[in-house]
Amino acid sequence: MNANNSVKVGIMNIGGAAGGHLFVLPYLAGTFEAYVQEHTSQKGRFQFVDPVFLPQPESECVKPLAQCDIVGISMYNWNREHCLTVAKELKAIKPDIFIVLGGQEVPETNTEAFMREHPYIDVMVHGDGERAFLEILETYPSRQYQNIAGVSTILEHGGVFARGEFQRNKNLEDSPSPYSNGFMENLLNRNPDIAGQALIETNRGCPYSCTFCQWGDKKLSKVYQFPMDRVKKDLKWAAQNKQIDTIYVIDSNFGLFERDIEITEYVAEQKLRHGGPRRFFSTGTKNNGKIYKQCIDILFKADLITIANFPLQSLNEQSLQAIKRKNASFDYVIDQLKLKGDGVRPTYSDLILPLPEETYESFTDGYNNLLTSLRNGAVYLSPLQLLTNSALAQPDMREKYGFKTVKCRYSFPFMTEATALSQEGFAEVVVGTNTMPTEDWERSYLFASIIGLLIECRLLEIPAKALCALKGVSYKAIVEALISAAPDYPALAALKQLGMEVTNSILDGINVCAMEKHSKRCWHGQKYLLISLVGDGLLESFFEAANDVMQKSFVNGDQLLALAIKEGVDLSANLLCKPGLTEATTMQLETNILDVFDGFNKFRDVALELKNSELRIHSDKETWDDMNSWSEQVVMFRSWARNYQYHYEIDDFSMSVPIKQINLIAEQRIAG
Repeated sequence: MNANNSVKVGIMNIGGAAGGHLFVLPYLAGTFEAYVQEHTSQKGRFQFVDPVFLPQPESECVKPLAQCDIVGISMYNWNREHCLTVAKELKAIKPDIFIVLGGQEVPETNTEAFMREHPYIDVMVHGDGERAFLEILETYPSRQYQNIAGVSTILEHGGVFARGEFQRNKNLEDSPSPYSNGFMENLLNRNPDIAGQALIETNRGCPYSCTFCQWGDKKLSKVYQFPMDRVKKDLKWAAQNKQIDTIYVIDSNFGLFERDIEITEYVAEQKLRHGGPRRFFSTGTKNNGKIYKQCIDILFKADLITIANFPLQSLNEQSLQAIKRKNASFDYVIDQLKLKGDGVRPTYSDLILPLPEETYESFTDGYNNLLTSLRNGAVYLSPLQLLTNSALAQPDMREKYGFKTVKCRYSFPFMTEATALSQEGFAEVVVGTNTMPTEDWERSYLFASIIGLLIECRLLEIPAKALCALKGVSYKAIVEALISAAPDYPALAALKQLGMEVTNSILDGINVCAMEKHSKRCWHGQKYLLISLVGDGLLESFFEAANDVMQKSFVNGDQLLALAIKEGVDLSANLLCKPGLTEATTMQLETNILDVFDGFNKFRDVALELKNSELRIHSDKETWDDMNSWSEQVVMFRSWARNYQYHYEIDDFSMSVPIKQINLIAEQRIAG
């Protein structure tokens, strides 16, 4: 503390990289600073330094914080070890520095043991921390913190432990915004070269009790709302600021309340006026589909989203009961996402592997059914993490479900290898349960990576959907046929090996795959498979093998179908964006495979028939000179919209062909 009694305060609030090139702005740091400056009775006493919020090595975090008297650290699962290391190093070089630890990873059980294990932590804050942080600052340096609500500490005299109870801020109107008070504006002015993701709260709390989630605690079940005028001011600020690329509304259930429609309309209005933000992200509500559908309709129309989110976590009823999750009915969800005459909104849903009571069969059936029903959508797979304060992380639940876990480095996708391996955040990841042994977990993860490659990355989307539409062949059957055939086809054997590298990476303790070649970044699941197939020159042999397996497994002598599937595979090969191409491609089709594909996406039955047409594929309009630029510009930046294919134009030269001639003509063309 300085001679003039002023106190220098620093906050570390590292949120990581959003999408590999955007940085999450330090919302928590700004909120705490704004709250202190507005509510303190000791005006002018507290001098805040710039928050540490960009991902960087611990030594770089320590430098600016070491000049402070008090340091607040926000700890989450992705930066837990990073935070603790910084705190330990700060105390080592400056023993009198006062360290306050908060965030979702502050343990609600075994709190005393945690503090004694980490004696460099002076106090821990439980729950909403604005008020507690203010009182800590105003009490400093007396260190009589045991009477501050929500604060745990070990008292100086006799080492007695004082446990604070979890606190909620029920008066959100008293919490000033870091956007409207100038904090974020000033921060961005001092960092003019970064593009940011603005985190915005419209409420706090979650009415649901999902046991895998820290929001599921009953202490958080009451939802408190921020005033609408504050929400709109925050949204307007983000829309007007050219350094803000995306808005992320961090409510646990956006679309739950009627007023969320008004919020969405306001964001769309701001984009029309100011041109920003480019994108809008949120976590969709679990149940109130009608309100949420109106929200996503508005967002699509305003080009604020290219794909909607409808979280489900599992389609296995036993698993949902075990995690106390009550989704809207699956049929209801799909009905809400349907468009009149035009299929389903591009939508992604989340699945978690392995949830309690899940088996290989229930998981793969659920994944297959979900992806099939979404039509033009995607499924994002998350490993089950045992979050510190979630119900599933507690000893009784671990024993009940037989969790087998590994300590896994938590790195954000798309990071460079050096950055990913420098991250000191670890998660406890479940890799086996009493209903899904580790070997079945590996099979399930392999299945998820390959089905994602075929459908979501679109390598076999056209023929797979044609088989599903015409013969009722499931995606699951196709994936399992390709895996089973791996011993007979080198390209499929290589694909299976790549899929096992994804699972082995998690078992070895890192949640992304670092590439030794082809790309400077790290990748998850199917994206790792896609880049490897392209970079290793395996695409042509992969498509040949896939066609051969599908012909042998599912065509059953139907000559017209055989022709259509071959064309579907060739279409997939030619439409896939690839590095090094500079010329347009022309392709002749002899069936209406694209009409069947389009009909399936729009829930319409289209009969297969002969149809002459010509495709002009614009592979000359978008070019990438090397693997690294292609992987970044296509696989990274365009993956949200599944935009892996070239644009094309089609000319229809078809003539009506009597049905009795179709099989004969198809047979002749295949033979020819």
